[in-house]
Amino acid sequence: MAKDKATFTTKNGNKVEVADNIIAVAVVEAISNVVGITRLKDGKLDEIARRLARGKGTKSVVITPKKEEDVDIDLYVVVQFRVSIPEISDSVRKRVEENVRTLTGISVDNVVIHVDDIDVVEA
Repeated sequence: MAKDKATFTTKNGNKVEVADNIIAVAVVEAISNVVGITRLKDGKLDEIARRLARGKGTKSVVITPKKEEDVDIDLYVVVQFRVSIPEISDSVRKRVEENVRTLTGISVDNVVIHVDDIDVVEA
């Protein structure tokens, strides 16, 4: 994850820059309670959130600033076996868009969910 920043303008006309790791924290928080997502590509959700909070990067959440006030997000997830990937993807998209906008003021243009693996639990 590069040290890019996304920019938005407040109602008062002030410009604000938000580092991509802050946006990534909002993404991880948004998906933390989505049933069916077991982890991200490079670790457990709580571990990645702590890493991001310390300013470290992750390969599981890629933020691409597009133009002022818009970003694209690529999210690399691991899902449980026998869950509906389309349903999880819809839920993740909605939660990510809402949480990022609420916490940062940044609009999310696209959320691309990459299902990187499936966790199969043996009974």
